[in-house]
Formats: sequence, structure tokens, C-alpha cells
Amino acid sequence: MNRHLVFLLSVWMLAGISEAAEEAEEHIDKIIPKQHVVRGIGLTLKGNQAITTQATFKPPVEITIIAKTDSTDIRLSYAVRTVVFNWVNNPGELRVGGKPVGQIGKAGAGHVPINKYVTFKWIVLPTEQRIFVNDELRFEHKGDYSKINEPIGVSSYHSKVSVKSIKVRQLSGTRP
Repeated sequence: MNRHLVFLLSVWMLAGISEAAEEAEEHIDKIIPKQHVVRGIGLTLKGNQAITTQATFKPPVEITIIAKTDSTDIRLSYAVRTVVFNWVNNPGELRVGGKPVGQIGKAGAGHVPINKYVTFKWIVLPTEQRIFVNDELRFEHKGDYSKINEPIGVSSYHSKVSVKSIKVRQLSGTRP
């Protein structure tokens, strides 16, 4: 299989899947094997909702998420517990929390436009992670990411977050 092939992921929503969305997903499942289906994409997360992949992934991996918020708090999870853009308490500060990072607030790196789709690219290698917003590096950290085998998630917090797509590309080397 070509290493540049982008895998579409099976995604489920923790809350709020409509009956119509469930019917569409059942139809998609009949056409495409479940492990390659994108589910929940194009949906709007409200309040404290989340979508997450059913599959888990090990580094090295490149994750591309296209999403937008109506106000605050686009939250991503994979290599750490949470990465928060447009944090409700300080929209300009990027919040990163969880092992192996600990808790970091990076001033000036957290703002994303409101009501406009943004492309988040998250590259996680065994010894580092880098997060880009519309191709601009916003965060990097060196640490031991080699034992990660987690799903990928997007969530909202007192806001509406629309997720257009989640794509994952397994990388072969140590530095893309």
C-alpha cells in the first residue's frame, strides 16, 4: 500500500447523531468497509460534544483536520489529552495539556478565525510533535511519543464546532 495513501477513518459521535445521519452511515457502511468510512464528518458539535475515531494510531502519523468554530474552543486530542484553540479564557493562548507535555500555555499561538474553516495539521513522530494551522507552525515539543496508540478526537466546549474532515496518513520515516 502506498505510504502517501490517506486513510478515511471510521468516526462516531458521543452525542447528538441524528436519525438521518445514522441512516446515511448505514448506507455508507454497505458500500465502503467500516475501517475506511468517515462518520460524523460535516456535523456540528454543540456545547460539550465530541467525535473520535474508532481506530487508534501509532506514530509516525500526520493528522489533517478541517474545522471551524462559531466562537471559542476547538479542541483536538491524540498525542496529548487536549489541544485548545480559541480557548474561552484567553483566545490568543494555545493550551496543550497531557503527557508527555504536561500543561503548556503558549501566548499568541491559539487564535483561529471565527466562522471560517481552518486546516490543522498535526505531525506526531516517536520523539516529537508539531501542530500547524493553515501551514503556520503553532506548537512543537520534543518528548517520548513512541508508546502512543490512541484515537483522534475533535470536540467543542460551550461553542459550535463544525468538522469538515479528518484524514490520517501513516508516515514511514522519522521526519516528514
